[in-house]
Amino acid sequence: NGDLVPYPYDPDRALQLLDEAGWRDTDDDGILDKVVAGQKRAFRFEILINSGNQLRKDIALVVQSELQDLGIDCQVRELDWSIFLQRVKGQDFAAVILGWTGSMRFPPDNYQIWHSSQAEGRGSNYIGFSNPEVDQILEDYRREFDMDKRIALYQRYQEILHE
Repeated sequence: NGDLVPYPYDPDRALQLLDEAGWRDTDDDGILDKVVAGQKRAFRFEILINSGNQLRKDIALVVQSELQDLGIDCQVRELDWSIFLQRVKGQDFAAVILGWTGSMRFPPDNYQIWHSSQAEGRGSNYIGFSNPEVDQILEDYRREFDMDKRIALYQRYQEILHE
């Protein structure tokens, strides 16, 4: 959808949003924290990547550096492909860097990756994305043969993901 405006890089706005959500560095250790369920929690998590993929490692290291500047402790964990895949399929991660190419065929079909029914079992919606309107769009897209209508469906789908 060419009408979508990319979000600007704005670390100050990110800090403002984090502060509004209650994340502050209350102990001056350089890491944001927040009381969650009665316990003080530091804002830290891991990004999983598969070992041997330099592009994903480079992306993860940039993300790590940018988050560190905001007071978020993000650790990059490289895993052997089989272990990485097991963790991803089991949805055993806080963040992961993946690349999808199979759905880029023409016409595209993103059902397996984004439909909520694919979040469990044999589907590939590993992040557990769920949105009733997206589900309907992905179902309608598979039944629609008019190319202009298909384009309109996917433009709306992209708007939702962008939001």
